[in-house]
Amino acid sequence: MDKAAKSLPVWSWVKATPGFGAMGLAILVGEAGDVGSYRNPSCLWKRFGLVPFQGKAYSTWAKTGGLSAAQWTEAGYCKVRRSAAYVVADPFVKTAGSYRDIYLARLPVEHAKAIAAGLIPATTGKATAESWARRGLPALEVVKKIGPEHKQAGHMANMAARYMTKRILVDLWCEWKKADGSYVAK
Repeated sequence: MDKAAKSLPVWSWVKATPGFGAMGLAILVGEAGDVGSYRNPSCLWKRFGLVPFQGKAYSTWAKTGGLSAAQWTEAGYCKVRRSAAYVVADPFVKTAGSYRDIYLARLPVEHAKAIAAGLIPATTGKATAESWARRGLPALEVVKKIGPEHKQAGHMANMAARYMTKRILVDLWCEWKKADGSYVAK
């Protein structure tokens, strides 16, 4: 897989991108196929389960039910593909670079969205609150138990990671299109 990934048209971009590697590229291409064949990046997002279906995330549908087998088929959702996208994106969160910057910049946005929804951004871990403070992120309330009035720090981090993952896929799609000569800047 490593050797095959290094032969792909985007390898030079992947190699120069902190947090990316041959195995991550191989996983994404293994799950998506020819990245350049997708009409636009949102089609690639859908392939990886990163686009809401009827206004809700697939994880919400899976937890709460409400979709028929036909609707799951229409949605094209596959939890293995969704998981693959997050597994590939995880090193970007942990590696200094532009994608980590995108992730960190998105955390205050998710914090503000929680407040706008009338929720209290919170965590049960003092260390999590301290970590956010060290990074200069908005304060989290430390609580003994997360209740319905709270928005968990972990959930906000997952939303920021989803946002970052979508940006990675946009850039991968653009670089693939550039490499095959079909990219048209807008």
